[in-house]
Amino acid sequence: MSKYRKTDTTDTSRLNPKNIFIYGSALILLIFILFILFYKPPSYNKTNFCPKENINEYGLTAVIVDLSDPLSASQEEALKAEFVSLTKKQNMDTNRNLFIEKGDRLVVYLTNETEKPEKLFDMCSPGTSEERSNIEKMSEAKYIYDNKWRNFSLNILEELSKRFKGREILQSSPIIETLAYVRNKEFLRPQNINNNKTNNIFIVSDMLQNSDLYSMYTNKEDHTKIYNYKPVNLSGINILVLNLINLKYKDHQNAAMQTWWRKYFSHAKGELLLWSRL
Repeated sequence: MSKYRKTDTTDTSRLNPKNIFIYGSALILLIFILFILFYKPPSYNKTNFCPKENINEYGLTAVIVDLSDPLSASQEEALKAEFVSLTKKQNMDTNRNLFIEKGDRLVVYLTNETEKPEKLFDMCSPGTSEERSNIEKMSEAKYIYDNKWRNFSLNILEELSKRFKGREILQSSPIIETLAYVRNKEFLRPQNINNNKTNNIFIVSDMLQNSDLYSMYTNKEDHTKIYNYKPVNLSGINILVLNLINLKYKDHQNAAMQTWWRKYFSHAKGELLLWSRL
């Protein structure tokens, strides 16, 4: 037997549970710091929480509200249901193509007696809870936008109600001019529109055009002639109409009026997906 005994130089004290916990915590902290340093979250517009980059990858729904008279109680409820359907995921008729996905933008305009309507709402969908990351869920700004998005249908109707209080009845209804403004202001050029995404113009109106351009109360002009006066390219955009019926205008809100608009939208290369009478 050798007089020199080989000793074990391994220091087992370093592997005790306490040290393992310290080393593990330090490693997790290091990973977290590196994540904070190198992770680049998506860039969003602080005003409406819309992505700043690759906007062509997202859809857009523009709502034009043309109200010359207050809504009836039944029309208000029907309109509320339609607005809810814009911002909440649910089983819907796929032909309506209305579901707004995460990142898709929703804007709402109110017509007035000029060619430039008033913008009432502008925001991108924050998506459902399942679609959001943990970082997005923890964001205070995101929480604020979530509430604004969820309460959209109620808030927009309250805003419309405020507009009617003390307001004189409008003497004109420039639907075509507003349509042209919103299309050119909000949507990309026809060749740049992503046809794989939802691009809608949703019109809430009695659909009785009445302006210097054209009045359905006094004239019976062909749609092509009016289009040539105010051309608008609706290629790649779906058109959806909620036609508000009013007994005051029963002699004008007829099948001929609806046919005129169908021909007009077709001439403008838009696809009329919905015409619903309320």
